[in-house]
Amino acid sequence: MLDNSNNGPPDRFTVHLLAPSGTERGTYSGYSTVLIEELAGFELSYWDLQQGELAAIDENGSVVATTGKTVDVSWFVVNDPLGGMVVVSGKFDETSPAVVVAYDDHLNRRWRTQLSFNQRPLALGVDRQGNSLVLFNAASGKVGGIWIDHSGNAGAEFQATEGITEPNSLLLTPRVESGLFLRGETGSRWIRQFDSMGTGGAPPDWLAARPGTKLHMARNGRAYAVIYEQRADGACEANIEVVASSGKSCGTAVFPSDRGAGSICAGTLTVGYDGTVIEMVGDTFVNDGFGTRNCNFRWWKGFLQ
Repeated sequence: MLDNSNNGPPDRFTVHLLAPSGTERGTYSGYSTVLIEELAGFELSYWDLQQGELAAIDENGSVVATTGKTVDVSWFVVNDPLGGMVVVSGKFDETSPAVVVAYDDHLNRRWRTQLSFNQRPLALGVDRQGNSLVLFNAASGKVGGIWIDHSGNAGAEFQATEGITEPNSLLLTPRVESGLFLRGETGSRWIRQFDSMGTGGAPPDWLAARPGTKLHMARNGRAYAVIYEQRADGACEANIEVVASSGKSCGTAVFPSDRGAGSICAGTLTVGYDGTVIEMVGDTFVNDGFGTRNCNFRWWKGFLQ
């Protein structure tokens, strides 16, 4: 759980590590922190406005490995389903090309690939076979792509999609077994899918019909948890629909949120590796002069296992 209510500079975060019972095990503090879950412990990206750092922490918040601080900024940080993470980073002033680097779950570097100057990254995804796809700006409003396999071998550049008016909204998310889906544009439409190491095609009809959703693996990686966080009827709740890889709906679970005095409807859902569903159920403003908000969480262990 991330908390940015510290009375320090903006973007300062504290990571709270909780046991399944809700008991706090420990904390880790940093700036502009991006947290990546692993099968055991977590990895994270940290940037304090001057230097960047990657760290691996255990379930108590203790640092077990670190890259040390560098001048590189981590633009994209993504979990590798086979263990570890993949990072796209570069100099803040963009005086050198971006690089793509893969690490194992103890931050040992597995491979490093340098992009060209004209390949300014827009999105990064890693599929369930460990292959990485980097999307970047290309000429005439097109979006280019390049695959890098799990050993660090880069494929040829290709045109991934075109006609994108909001390139910074692109999001890649894994498919069951292999490959990636691409979401982006107004309304968070699903606009593309990519076979592993492939150049892409139209998304499946079942996914295109569910804009404004997020995806996570369910049923031990055999199905999708389709997460809905926007209700057209204004109901203060979030829903998860389980959908088979064929597109067949297997049912929907409803997770009511809170909308008490001084709060807004939160309803934000997260799904963990073991199928645990975590919901932020309340978001209440605290008039303490620092813009602090209090949020409450509840969870259902192994709900989507």
